[in-house]
Amino acid sequence: NAPVLGSLTRNVVSFCATGPSSYTSYGASGVMSYNIVTGNGFHDNTGGNYSTSNSEFTCAIAGLYHFEASCLIQSEGALGIILQYRNSGNSTLQNFHGYNHGRLGYTHTIINMSVGEKMRVLSEDVSSKYLGVYGRFSGYLIG
Repeated sequence: NAPVLGSLTRNVVSFCATGPSSYTSYGASGVMSYNIVTGNGFHDNTGGNYSTSNSEFTCAIAGLYHFEASCLIQSEGALGIILQYRNSGNSTLQNFHGYNHGRLGYTHTIINMSVGEKMRVLSEDVSSKYLGVYGRFSGYLIG
């Protein structure tokens, strides 16, 4: 028998952000600027734990989280993006790499986070990336 986890609740910690509607070069290891969390009905920042000023999620409720990030590049080629998991002192705990060949870059992870830990997206290469309607950085508490 599967355990009963309780009823589904609204207002679960979550965010979904996009970025500039133009191709931008972030450089290798540059923080990608997913800085728009309002408008168009698909943006979200429930709980207010995603900062548009530094493009980073800070955990306020410990638990299991799912994160994903995507972007588009101008022409077909190799590209990489990284979900960077950091502690409250900003030291990197783990990098979750997504390496693709084509036009779409994508990575995701499920991770158990403690209060104060952080997640952000880095560019793994110097190719210009589009984060507008074709790119997303999202995350949500799943347990």
